[in-house]
Amino acid sequence: MGRTVETGSDIPTVHEVDRPIPGLLGSTRSSSWRPVAAVSVHRVGHVVGMYLAGAAGLAMRPVQSAVAVAGQGLVGDRYQAGTGQWSYDRRLYDDVTLIAAEALDAAGAEHGVHLHAGAPRRNVETRGVDLLALVGRQFRIGEVVLRGNRACEPCRYLDRVTGQPAKAALSGRGGLRATVITGGAVRVGDLVLARPATRPGDQDASAGGG
Repeated sequence: MGRTVETGSDIPTVHEVDRPIPGLLGSTRSSSWRPVAAVSVHRVGHVVGMYLAGAAGLAMRPVQSAVAVAGQGLVGDRYQAGTGQWSYDRRLYDDVTLIAAEALDAAGAEHGVHLHAGAPRRNVETRGVDLLALVGRQFRIGEVVLRGNRACEPCRYLDRVTGQPAKAALSGRGGLRATVITGGAVRVGDLVLARPATRPGDQDASAGGG
């Protein structure tokens, strides 16, 4: 599958998302998937970075694409391989973690804590996406369908591996934990799409909700 959308000036504006988007599965008009409500009104939410680590404590390495396996995670990442810091207890981790670039910007501006290039130890970095709005909902990135499970709050472990007060800087904005429902390829530049709720505030019935 070709790259869904390039980052930069080619990203469609919010007012353009109802027309077919080259490379997207069909178009947003013909599909039930819609762009997630953006933090900025100027851009559609999309993936700006992806990171994997082969085992607990290893540096997160940037990648341009990855393969997600349903119920496991991203191939090449420590949690898909069972070698993560919290792999001993399934209750402590999920298949994929996401974080908003805006949260990292705020951590730097408000706390002087600079956590870029995979330092927050999240797999997927997005821009223009309200990640917490995806809790309890299914959403799509590239070929992959995920379900948002819960907020990914930072812990003291992140302080240790970064040497910075990351826990405090990311409190309340540490990102999202998600389960892979349908596997496939995901790439930097892919749009983040979600099925709209039936009514404002509703969760997807297929996501369980509780």
